[in-house]
Amino acid sequence: MRHWTRKLAETWQGLSANLPTLHRDGITFSEDWLLQQLKKRLDSDDLTVEGLALLSHDSTLHLTLHRPVAAHLTLHFDFLAVDWPQRRLTLRYHATGQSASTSLVKRAFVNLLLSTLDYGSAPHLLRQLTQDLDWIDVQQQQLVFHLNRLPSAQRWLERPVFGQPLAARLAIRSLNTSPGQLRLRLGRATPTDTDKEKPC
Repeated sequence: MRHWTRKLAETWQGLSANLPTLHRDGITFSEDWLLQQLKKRLDSDDLTVEGLALLSHDSTLHLTLHRPVAAHLTLHFDFLAVDWPQRRLTLRYHATGQSASTSLVKRAFVNLLLSTLDYGSAPHLLRQLTQDLDWIDVQQQQLVFHLNRLPSAQRWLERPVFGQPLAARLAIRSLNTSPGQLRLRLGRATPTDTDKEKPC
């Protein structure tokens, strides 16, 4: 019995080692967990996610394209300050390698963002990620994510908590990388946080 209990504990420890960690002020996602999520969402006959390296600056996502031509692509990225009153997350990136199309860059970073904000939701949206997305703007090697236009995020923001939408009580303060992890920090919403831009 003791042997079985020890084996069960070791198995659980191995399975849970890479799961997101909850903190009083947010969630930490491990590099390995995010890589698994990206591979589940993106790996196909056309594309393989080869690796993810999270650093304090200049994190990288490595992709191999199989079709229409074989090519390797590295996406370098950093998250910038969150503009919560406007419900905007901004990511700065540049690509090295071949076939760095805007559509592919969007696909890769949308999946990274969705893995962070809501693991496992919006499968209908993920199937359409190769199409143009009106909730992402590309501006001089920056991607601006408009959460107030993203259906799955809207449901999260508008979820009622004690008679108020969740976004009126909770705000995303930052999204930062450090060696081996991504940290999503949350905080209490302030009056300026609730004065958000109306959807276009």
